[in-house]
Amino acid sequence: MVRASRIFGKDAPSVRPMRERAIEDLLGLLEYHAPLLLRCSAIEIWLRDELVVRGPGAEDGDGARVERRIPFLLYRDGVRAIHMEAGTTRTDAEALIDALVESANGRSEDADLVSRLWEAELTGLRIEIAPLETALVTNIEAATATRLSEAGGAPSDETQTDPFDDWSAPAPAATAEAEWAALAPGEDTAREAWRERWRAERARPRSERTAELLRAVHALDGGPEMREALAAMSTGWLAQAIETGRWQEALEAYATLPAPRDMSESIAQLLQNQLSGLDVESIAERLDESDAYTQGTFFALTVQIGVPALDLVVAVLGQATRPRLRAAATTAICYTCSDHPERVERYLSDSRWQVVRNIVFALGQIGGDAVAPMLARAARHVDARVRRAVVQALGQVSPARRVPILVSQLDTPDPQLLSATLAMLLRTADGRATDAILARINAVDFESRPAEARVALLGALADVSDERAIPALEAMLTRGGWFARRTPERSAAADTLARIGTPAALDALRAGLSSRSEAVRAACHEALQRRDNAA
Repeated sequence: MVRASRIFGKDAPSVRPMRERAIEDLLGLLEYHAPLLLRCSAIEIWLRDELVVRGPGAEDGDGARVERRIPFLLYRDGVRAIHMEAGTTRTDAEALIDALVESANGRSEDADLVSRLWEAELTGLRIEIAPLETALVTNIEAATATRLSEAGGAPSDETQTDPFDDWSAPAPAATAEAEWAALAPGEDTAREAWRERWRAERARPRSERTAELLRAVHALDGGPEMREALAAMSTGWLAQAIETGRWQEALEAYATLPAPRDMSESIAQLLQNQLSGLDVESIAERLDESDAYTQGTFFALTVQIGVPALDLVVAVLGQATRPRLRAAATTAICYTCSDHPERVERYLSDSRWQVVRNIVFALGQIGGDAVAPMLARAARHVDARVRRAVVQALGQVSPARRVPILVSQLDTPDPQLLSATLAMLLRTADGRATDAILARINAVDFESRPAEARVALLGALADVSDERAIPALEAMLTRGGWFARRTPERSAAADTLARIGTPAALDALRAGLSSRSEAVRAACHEALQRRDNAA
């Protein structure tokens, strides 16, 4: 239920039955076994002395990892125990289930789990929270140790027992009973007024309240330090809006930040750290299920943010399961790095071949000789699918820079990669391509290569129309003497000579018609006949 509500929302038709079933199961359990006491640590939940939930492990699936984060979320928000009495109502169960779902899915807004349960005014559930004194004493001890360390001394009993020695007490001593008696007549009115203000504030959208706060603080102090502080606050707002899928609010948050050209390095780095630390799995799941407009809104926002959002975009690319989402992420990378393609070079080291392939595709879309060194690096990738993408991307690089990279792929055993490499090599006449192909044909291990690779290399020579290839082709045609047999490469050599079509090439074929080998004569005759029919 937690994972489904994260993707579709808790009010989705497919999620509501799951929520109802969870509430009914909880109430049914309490009907027979109440009272129950659940104790929480950072990684476990115990029912008396029995472990019921353990934190996530590497062996868990995606869904299990989501549910097993609940112990940490409870502990993080201060929950140490949950008492479930026999008088627990359906309203109590709904509040508990909804609070757990909201916390596990990262939709915490500005209220933690304890606050949401307090607002629900539970009757049959009681929450034990961590005592505030624990954190206070810890902070006092840390501050005392710091002061003593700076002074070069050792802590004393007096220092540890009097942490507030720098506080000044008011001159006249107040009587608590008298002060309380003076306040008591207006207690009900003040309490109700405070609640009314709280309800009015909660009724307004958080984005509206946040933007109003930013404007008010900026009006009080518009100095550079305050602008930096407000920008830092906006980065947190922006990151939370993105993680919870509130795209319009994310646009509003981004509008409160300085333009990229005016953003200080420290704020840009803070924004990058905020976005890089988001729950990418949740964001990618939500975007995978979204329509094209929602995906476009997200990636348009990341393009506006620019370099600080690049890690997030690549992370979404790695988690995406739908082709449309991968294509949108790749397009966003192209826009973000069009002027500085070197920004994506570090992602070529990613362990996921599909990520590297899409980065290579982006480099091909950017084009230019500036991307050639990065494509040369990707051409050494272990996965042939990445290398095929490199060959396609090299079409946007000048011949002078792409030929050496393509030549390095001629030794591949992958027939698709070899075919694509030869096709790209022969788009522009270049003597280095002819030399490289001839070197492979004349190599001692040529016969050990797959038949389709030998035929492809021989056929490629026809497109270079270079007479330097004729001796090698003639030798391939007549190889074997009297014992020559019909082979694919022999036929390919004859066809290549016919396609070259120069006088020297045709003379070699006519000479083959007089060979003592029937296989040689047949190959030459068929090649010349196909040439005549094509003419």
